[in-house]
Amino acid sequence: MHVLDIATGTGLVAEAALKIVGQAGHVTAADLSPAMIEKARERLRHSKNASVTIEDGQALSFPDESFDAVVCSLGLMFFPDPLGGLTEFRRALRPGGYAAVSVNTVPERSYNNFINLAIARHIPSLAAAALACFRWATE
Repeated sequence: MHVLDIATGTGLVAEAALKIVGQAGHVTAADLSPAMIEKARERLRHSKNASVTIEDGQALSFPDESFDAVVCSLGLMFFPDPLGGLTEFRRALRPGGYAAVSVNTVPERSYNNFINLAIARHIPSLAAAALACFRWATE
């Protein structure tokens, strides 16, 4: 199984996916941030069946139907064009493939919201960005 982890951040989900795909599979950890890619590269450095790459989740460089699964944990809500990202996920999936996306809950139920509010009090220009991480939230 070949898995793509979009918005991998530090590679935590990619690391978990490696345990599922086993030695016969492969996980590609991708993120737009070079700083996050370095963290993921460090986390996955001992995994021979993992690769780490800088990618824009809304404009993936992979050929059509490259992956058996695409995962995106807590990243989609930061995409300027989430629908464009989902379209790219689908394009990269093989027929019968799986996609899994997680997003934040409603602000009232998220510990991140308390952190975001505290930051926004000191840096008001970040308030809108802090709220954006809840734009897909439902109860």
